[in-house]
Amino acid sequence: MFKILCHLIANIAVIYILAGIFGNFILGDVVQVGIFIVVLSLLNWLVVPLVRLISFPVTFLTFGLFNIVITLLAVLTALNLTKGVLIYETGIAYFILLIILTLALSLSNTLISNFVK
Repeated sequence: MFKILCHLIANIAVIYILAGIFGNFILGDVVQVGIFIVVLSLLNWLVVPLVRLISFPVTFLTFGLFNIVITLLAVLTALNLTKGVLIYETGIAYFILLIILTLALSLSNTLISNFVK
């Protein structure tokens, strides 16, 4: 339970840090950002493993790089399902900010998984 709470708090902090660095994130209040993180966590827990299982041949052929695309699609889905976090940009800049958000959340979750027992 403590580890899950650490993941949620760290992900909320990452989103607020990225919003401070890049001015293109529009954030709701803490509850709305928390709802975004919970939706993203549910997607990562329920949907992503099934998609990874189905797309294993493609992941194998791309030496695991397709996992980034799967995670990117999960973040994009969570952004579209909730209104707590918006990226105010279009075109390639939107895609770059989405990649930065995905990599930052992945790094945060990896650090929490490795250091919190």
